[in-house]
Amino acid sequence: MRIAYFSYVYEKDGGYIHTREFLSAMARLGFDVQVLWQNQAPDAAGGGSARRRVRDVLKKHLSRWLHDIREILLNIPFGLRERRFLSRVRPDVVIIRQATSKVSGLLAAHSLSIPVILEINAPGTLEEKTYEQGYWHPPLVPEWIERYTIRKADAIIAVSGALGRYLSRAHGVPPDRIHVNPNGVDPERFDPERTTPARLQTVPGDAVVVGFCASFQGFHGVERIIQIARSLADLEQLHFLLVGDGPARAGLQRQIVAAGLERRITMVGRVPHDEVPAYLALMDIGLLPSTAWYCSPIKVLEYMAMRLPVIGPRHDPIGEMIEHGTHGLLFAPEDLEDLTACIRRLAIDPDLRRRMSVAARERVVGMLTWEHNAQRVKRVCAQVAAGSSS
Repeated sequence: MRIAYFSYVYEKDGGYIHTREFLSAMARLGFDVQVLWQNQAPDAAGGGSARRRVRDVLKKHLSRWLHDIREILLNIPFGLRERRFLSRVRPDVVIIRQATSKVSGLLAAHSLSIPVILEINAPGTLEEKTYEQGYWHPPLVPEWIERYTIRKADAIIAVSGALGRYLSRAHGVPPDRIHVNPNGVDPERFDPERTTPARLQTVPGDAVVVGFCASFQGFHGVERIIQIARSLADLEQLHFLLVGDGPARAGLQRQIVAAGLERRITMVGRVPHDEVPAYLALMDIGLLPSTAWYCSPIKVLEYMAMRLPVIGPRHDPIGEMIEHGTHGLLFAPEDLEDLTACIRRLAIDPDLRRRMSVAARERVVGMLTWEHNAQRVKRVCAQVAAGSSS
């Protein structure tokens, strides 16, 4: 079976890791996947300096109003490119990683009678209105495009059960067309036995290290570390290690200094994904202070693969990964007191941490690797291709 895969993410986008790891797993399993990257990264080269300055000024003043319009108009060049690609490759199935306001891939595939599987990792327009309030979102059109693509896709792969139920309810999609496929991890890359810990002088060798490694976005709630560190001031051996970058990082750094917590909280910024295991190897507990109700966080699986007990919010997708009390501890979402109590419980009980860490790695190796993810996609592809040919 030949599969075409359309992706609209660029290298610094969080979804890029998902796409790269999934495609690598498909290749390791011997699948013939032809990939078209519709890369929407900002143009780093961009022509002459004067032209770049003009572009930057226009972007600064107009992007708030024109960003979503541009995304819609990109369907025209993208669609032409996608149809040429499909005419040349002639796949049996097309998998499209959903992007807000994009319908071009589905139209191109169906114009050539090729079935489409829509990979959905978030409730697109709802997520943009919630987290991207800096842009003007035109009424009706993005919602219509999303509803159309979801209803017209031959099958849907949702990253979590919660997201799948939402899509069925919000868009009237029969549940049997929706397949749940959580994210995965590469247990060979994230292997504590093969990983040399990073060297950080600011992290005491005898500390119990609570670690966070993800993007510093508002929905991750990393700013709560300040209040947590204050509440757990009596645990002198506790140290917080924060790895990543994003909009909230600069403000958090200032808060740490203002609170006099530089000796208890270490921030190292963004590191290449290949170096992440070395920083996770410094940690004793993996922390996710917050996340959206529909997410299947890759970082949680990477924590588990590195034998870290995980503390995360009690959303359904997190519960699909972690059994409370076995692989980690789950707290009531947005309940800072409950979150702090979970950290205290693990920080003072090394035997509990040890038991959970072993169970956590066994869990991901047994059912949550990228190979498991790819095998589930294979089954959906076979089902869709068989239905198309019948």
